Amino acid sequence: MKYPAQGDPAESTSLANCLGFRYQHPLLDPENWCKSIPDDRIDLPVGGWSLRMAHTLGAFSTLWDELAAEAPFFLQRPFLQVIEQAPPHQMRFVYLVFFQYNCPCGIAYGQLLNLDMQESLQTPLAAEKGWMGYLKRQLAGLTRFQMLVCGNMLQTGAQGFHFADDAALPPRLVAQLLEAALQCAAEKFRTLGQRVNILMVKDVHSAHRALLYELQLKSFSLFSFQPSMIFHINPSWQTFDDYLEAMSSKYRVRARRAFKKKNGLERRAIDAAALCPESSSVYELYREIAAHADFNAFALHPGYFCALARNMSAQFQIWGYYLQDQLIGFYSSIQAQGVQEAHFVGFKNAFNASHHLYLNMLYDMVSDAIHARVHTLHLARTAMEIKSSIGATPEYYPCLIKHLHPVANWLMPYCIRFMEPEANWTPRHPFRHQG
Repeated sequence: MKYPAQGDPAESTSLANCLGFRYQHPLLDPENWCKSIPDDRIDLPVGGWSLRMAHTLGAFSTLWDELAAEAPFFLQRPFLQVIEQAPPHQMRFVYLVFFQYNCPCGIAYGQLLNLDMQESLQTPLAAEKGWMGYLKRQLAGLTRFQMLVCGNMLQTGAQGFHFADDAALPPRLVAQLLEAALQCAAEKFRTLGQRVNILMVKDVHSAHRALLYELQLKSFSLFSFQPSMIFHINPSWQTFDDYLEAMSSKYRVRARRAFKKKNGLERRAIDAAALCPESSSVYELYREIAAHADFNAFALHPGYFCALARNMSAQFQIWGYYLQDQLIGFYSSIQAQGVQEAHFVGFKNAFNASHHLYLNMLYDMVSDAIHARVHTLHLARTAMEIKSSIGATPEYYPCLIKHLHPVANWLMPYCIRFMEPEANWTPRHPFRHQG
């Protein structure tokens, strides 16, 4: 297949199109990347390696389950199937299985989403005044693109790929396989009428320095956005009171002051039978918080929480906060592999200050984690300062981004740094003997 060459009048090459990612770029010739071979596999430009690709998890039957058995929970079937059943607005999926010769030995998961920066950055752009704010709003109005993410936009952490023997694969080989697979997936989406503009490898653990370096050699740009806030549970804590006793007196007094604000609030576990009839109220509370987030890349499906409760009852839990029998807030969590993952929250902002609603939710999450005997509570990104005030510490998961148009790819680092909301926060140290 022939693509318009750069400079071809059939394609606009204006700066606005490059910056705005509206340019429908020519992908690399698929013959160089995606040569079909028998049994629907794709021959990769890496000696002895091939790929199978599908847009539904059911296409792989038990193969995905076997390869994901030792992978992070969020790369396993239960969670991915829920997202597929109740997908975020306009999000599409790709499932990739890697073969070395004829042996299946790795998986990768991709999400394709439409990103409109004007909508995603609506809150910080509206708050920024002066000529700088004007410039950012103008640039945001140009930036609409389709991004293929190796990873999971619904969850923080390294959830994008897994190989059966990670330690045996050189980082250079992993980088080659990931780039080749994403290029093939982008080409497949193109044949389905979806032009991919940007590739992202999301949330690579900062300890994997060699992989980060190898991907940068392949023209990916490295970015560290807001850190994920991680709470490590002290194994000596048997009760929530043990946690409080470990605090300095200043933060213990602060916690007890917040507890007093709960007067009149009732916290209830919500099971699937109760959640599904109330799902519209839960969804509206989620939307109230998401609408004011510094960055919001997608909107959850209205039936997402109900799908989680029905299909992952052993791992998923949701707690509602009621005032005079009216639901005014909730938080959700997923527990797996010794970790409790804080998931989405929602509440009425009108009650947050009067009842210290979000702060009390965080304390309740800590209490849940202690009683569940997990070793780690992941509190995700955003609201870093208040999360640090209860004992969470920042952990950075860099992302790597590559625009498929070379000029736009060169401009990407400057554009992202210019548009990125400023994160001003002061880390807090609530525990005694903590620096």
